[in-house]
Amino acid sequence: MASTDSVAIDAIAANIIGYTPNEIETIRIGSAVGLGISDLKKIHLKGDFKKPTSQTFLLPRPGEDIYKYNDKLNIYCDNACEKCRRSLANAVYCFYNENHDVDHNKMKKLNIITGKSYKGNIEKVLNLIFGNCAKEYSESGLYIAGCPPLTGQAKEALKNLYRSNGK
Repeated sequence: MASTDSVAIDAIAANIIGYTPNEIETIRIGSAVGLGISDLKKIHLKGDFKKPTSQTFLLPRPGEDIYKYNDKLNIYCDNACEKCRRSLANAVYCFYNENHDVDHNKMKKLNIITGKSYKGNIEKVLNLIFGNCAKEYSESGLYIAGCPPLTGQAKEALKNLYRSNGK
């Protein structure tokens, strides 16, 4: 896709993945301040355009709070930066939205460690070590590098650890 109007191209991309342009904050604001057009009826498309129907896309949730998952997972992130906490929270949110039949007792065997200065015991069977600040624990489990690590990587790691739990 290409356009000289970045708001319009984002509006079309949002529509392709199943969202209205008004559901995406940056599109809504860009249009409101006059940076481009977000009204799909006013955007002229050239070429073949087919909206996919089978794929489900989840948007990151601004401000998602990782602490709300403490009843489902062992999360240790008291010294993590806001970026890592949000990226991890979005990954957990996406994981649970894509896996509705998760056994919470199985997930409680998983430790997720992110941030500096973790002082706990790392002896449980499954550990997800999240982010550059937790690298010192990288040999204690599945390590995802980054500052912050990508949400998609963390979601896939959660899925893989969940599948391998109990084997």
